[in-house]
Amino acid sequence: MHPSDTVTGNEELLMNPVFVHAADLHLGAPLLSLGAGLTAEAKAELLSLVDKAFTNLIDKTIKYNAEFIVLAGDIYDDAENDARAQLRFFRGLKRLLDAGIGVYIAHGNHDPLLDEKKRNQIAKLPDGVHRFLPGSVQTVVHNLRDGGQVTVAGISFEKKDESENLALRFETVDRGSTQAVIGVLHTNVGGTVGQRNGLHANYAPCKVSDLRNSPVDYWALGHVHKRSVNHMDGNRYWAYPGNL
Repeated sequence: MHPSDTVTGNEELLMNPVFVHAADLHLGAPLLSLGAGLTAEAKAELLSLVDKAFTNLIDKTIKYNAEFIVLAGDIYDDAENDARAQLRFFRGLKRLLDAGIGVYIAHGNHDPLLDEKKRNQIAKLPDGVHRFLPGSVQTVVHNLRDGGQVTVAGISFEKKDESENLALRFETVDRGSTQAVIGVLHTNVGGTVGQRNGLHANYAPCKVSDLRNSPVDYWALGHVHKRSVNHMDGNRYWAYPGNL
């Protein structure tokens, strides 16, 4: 479910198991050209709206009584070097965990795990958050409140310039007896054209056929900043939620 979806008046949706897919938060991002010509007051107001967008994500995830949230990369804009953004992120995740909501994170090109030692780390991730590591795809069986189970599978970027097709590594995922497989990945599907720079950098490139031929039922992707929900077959999808 995308954070901008509304559930007003749809009690049936609230009664069913729900998870939230978000990506490309880019916390701590500078305004760059967006701030050109703005007064100091206008810049401050714009940055406050960025904070509000993240708060809205946390609020709505709790409102939906989500089972869990998946964050598909680029949580930070510059490898967690913004202390204020780190603290805001920590507090938001803590609210989710306190509400009984699971948190699964895969890292992308703006927050690769190779930069871990370079970071001015102010706030570590709260206990209970699951962060997928680079290398092989890792899986977690998530127990739903109704007694069912789903498999959450993911992998993180080790370095910014990830050129391998990481989607192919999901071929070995075994769903076991779980009801569905959720794949969490930062990737550029089919050389997707972007809004700002013409073409999104071709990190961890893959093809739609790679996604379709995998055992994944819902691909929770990040990297492309425009929302896109795409049907594969049956009840299977790949999607970009867009940025906040």
